[in-house]
Amino acid sequence: MLGFPFPDVSQEEKAVKFIQSLPIFHLTEDVVDKSIQIRKANKTKIADAIIAAAAILKDFTLISRNEKDFKNLPGLNFINPFDL
Repeated sequence: MLGFPFPDVSQEEKAVKFIQSLPIFHLTEDVVDKSIQIRKANKTKIADAIIAAAAILKDFTLISRNEKDFKNLPGLNFINPFDL
């Protein structure tokens, strides 16, 4: 998210504050193993596989616009907020 340009500094500052308020989940061996399974089965990019693996293992719903890489992953609860 922060890798993309923002229309103005205040929006970027809001995004940074939001991200800093979120909990941090460290990369664990089970997430690594699940990431490998996802990547092999779906040819998913490694970063997306890690994100999906963590969401699956934590039983979280992944909210993203990136339907292409996440929508059809088995076991992943996925919502595109722009489809609501």
